[in-house]
Amino acid sequence: MKKLTLTLAAVGFAGLSAAGALAGHHEEGDKANWEAEMAEKFAATDANADGAIDIDEYLAKKAEGGEEFDEAEVRTKFAEAAGEDGKLSLDEAKAAHKKQYEAKKSSGS
Repeated sequence: MKKLTLTLAAVGFAGLSAAGALAGHHEEGDKANWEAEMAEKFAATDANADGAIDIDEYLAKKAEGGEEFDEAEVRTKFAEAAGEDGKLSLDEAKAAHKKQYEAKKSSGS
């Protein structure tokens, strides 16, 4: 099974993982675009519109992408990003995406 990493924001599905495609928006001129796209993708993943994404909402959106993924790995990475309450806020999603983006940038990937 092909393993996909959880790239909140940077996560390969139509919701937050699509944020990985937004890496170029970290440049100063595109920050407003990045913010708007993150908010839009977050809202699309937040199925019950409570302002937070839980693991079930996240997995449902990820499954819509049609790609295989390691659910245990996704659950672990989601939990790391979501923190103690187990729900991912927009700010947490942005922080997780930025952290991943910076790690990729510093590794030259």
